[in-house]
Amino acid sequence: MGMNRAVPIIIASAMAIFLHVPLSFASSGCPLDLSGTNFTLLASLCSDPDARGKCCRYINAYVALSVARYANTTSNLGIGPDLSDVCLRSMSETLGLYGVPRNATGFCGFGTKVPLNYECKDRTTVTQMLQSPGFNGVAETCQVPPSEKSDCRKCINASIMYLRQIT
Repeated sequence: MGMNRAVPIIIASAMAIFLHVPLSFASSGCPLDLSGTNFTLLASLCSDPDARGKCCRYINAYVALSVARYANTTSNLGIGPDLSDVCLRSMSETLGLYGVPRNATGFCGFGTKVPLNYECKDRTTVTQMLQSPGFNGVAETCQVPPSEKSDCRKCINASIMYLRQIT
């Protein structure tokens, strides 16, 4: 797994606790939700051809937060392949209902560049990730809730250093 793919889930895991406003796809069979998503911002960014990069980064961040919430609930670092199609379809439909252009999920690589699973180097659960060598630095730095704005930056930096170590 490349470092760029794993960064969002580790960062999102640290932030997920702050953004719980349910927007679930449970009725579709998808265990993920887009709680805290700013659909107005996403629709605006994704409608602007000059802001595609930002659009994709925001979609990636919101999906990573959704996967982080799922990991907090189930201890799995993402959904299995049996649920990927259901979740991709449900999330794409929801983004469209909130005004995000339907082609945004295509040009952002929804499901490939924007993954729904963050398993890494045979680590498939939160427990395995927490027990992996070097992760204790992330756990110590990323205390929730952060007491200062600088704590978020320290958490992100610790996460990136950990990912560099394992990749």
